[in-house]
Order: sequence, then structure tokens, then C-alpha cells
Amino acid sequence: MGDHGVGAERSGRVGFEQLTNPRVLPSSGFTFGPFVLFAPFRRLTPKGEGFSVAVVFIRMATRATSLATDPVKQFSVFSENRVGRLYDLTALLKAQNVHIMALTTLDTTDSTIIRMIVDDPDKARELMINNDFPYTECDVLAVEINDEGDLKAVLAALFEAEINIHYVYSFIKRPEGKSALAMNIEDSDVAAQSLGQRGFKVLTQHDISR
Repeated sequence: MGDHGVGAERSGRVGFEQLTNPRVLPSSGFTFGPFVLFAPFRRLTPKGEGFSVAVVFIRMATRATSLATDPVKQFSVFSENRVGRLYDLTALLKAQNVHIMALTTLDTTDSTIIRMIVDDPDKARELMINNDFPYTECDVLAVEINDEGDLKAVLAALFEAEINIHYVYSFIKRPEGKSALAMNIEDSDVAAQSLGQRGFKVLTQHDISR
């Protein structure tokens, strides 16, 4: 850290620096990267003016906190394997202005598991309880991608971090023409850090809510 104690005057220029490698702040144990905020200070000394830089590690710490407190929720809805049941569920949600953002199904002989991510989990939870749709829910990791070309880089980040993927499926639509992947994985915290170091945005539930 730069010395900006007594006799230090802020120069007024603030900017962002992109780091090649993440850095660890020893006093907290948190890892930060790839962006930091830096603020130069003018330091008055007996030998004249000098410059020091105070580096404020904020971006990744804030993002990590957001992911921990606002993870993306996935519902796994259990349904008998009969014609029209998926339609019933989607029609119920649509009628109450709950939007399905990502969807996949797992089919068995007698039943189906419908995995979905919605923009209003609280409302969806209430609707399923009141309309006899049994479900479980869990947190998943959602990472934003520009197109299918990003898939290799996403998988490479998880491979390097030795993260096992249980299953993955894509979002139906995301704002600004971008897509996203929903992943059930072994260690979301480590995975999010690895993806962030490669410049990928890991989404929170707030990011996908309308």
C-alpha cells in the first residue's frame, strides 16, 4: 500500500487498473481481481513532493458478498409424466407475471423433474405450494456469456480450478442480447472466483429479476 498518512494530499485523479493476477489482502484473507480502484496521492516530504498510490480493493469483494447473499435459485419441480403438465406449470407462472428465465427437464418412466430459474422466486414458490406442484430448491451458479464461443473458456476456468460439473443448461433469454449458463457444481465460491479472474460475470438473483 502507498504511504498516504500525515502530509499526504490526494491528487484528484482516480482510475481503474486491470490486474494480470488476483491479489490477496493479507489482513482479510479475501482474494481480489481482476479490477481494483487506485487513487494517487501527492506526498509532501522534506526532500520535495512525491507520489504514492493508495490501492483500494473493492470490486471483487463486493461481488463475492453479493453472490453469497443473493444466489440464483433453481426450482426442481416433480411432476407425473403425462401430457400437459409442463404447460400447466408454465401457464400458471405466466398468468401471475412470473417469467421462466432458464428451463430443462429430466424424464423418467413415471415422472419428470422440471428444473427452472425464474425472475421472482418468492412468487413462484407461493404459486407452486398453492397449486400442488411439489418441488425442492437449491442455489446454482449462473455465468453470463456473449455467445457459444465462450463455452470453452468457461469450462477451462472450471477445469483449472478442478471443479466438477453435475449438470449445466442454458438460459432462454437475457437482457442486452447475452445468454447465460446455469450450472450445478461442487464448489460455487471457488468456481465464481475462477470465472471472475477470466473476466466472466457471475450473476446474482437480482441480475436476472425483471
